[in-house]
Amino acid sequence: MNEHQDVPEYLESTYSMLTRSFNQSEIEKYLNELIWCLYEYMSDRNLATILSITTSRDKGHIYNHIYSVIGDKKYDPLGLEKVITKLSEHGFDEWTQEE
Repeated sequence: MNEHQDVPEYLESTYSMLTRSFNQSEIEKYLNELIWCLYEYMSDRNLATILSITTSRDKGHIYNHIYSVIGDKKYDPLGLEKVITKLSEHGFDEWTQEE
C-alpha cells in the first residue's frame, strides 16, 4: 500500500527509506548531500520526483537544484557522511541492490 498518495509505486521503497531516515526538515537541511548520495543510483527524473514529494518543492526547481549540486559539487563532506550513515541504518545497502 502506498504510504503517500503522490508516490509512484516504483519509488515507494525510496520514499520509505528517506522518510524513515529523515524528517522533512532534515531532508531540507541535507538536500545537497542526499542528491550527491542518491544521484548515482537514480535517474534524474526519479530523483527529482522523489525529492519533490519529500520536500513539497516544485519538480522543476528540484531538477535545477540537482544539476547545480552535481555540476558544482555543492555538498558538505561531514553532512554527506551523516546522510550515508542514516540511510545505511534504514536499508540503503539493500536499496542500492534493487532492480
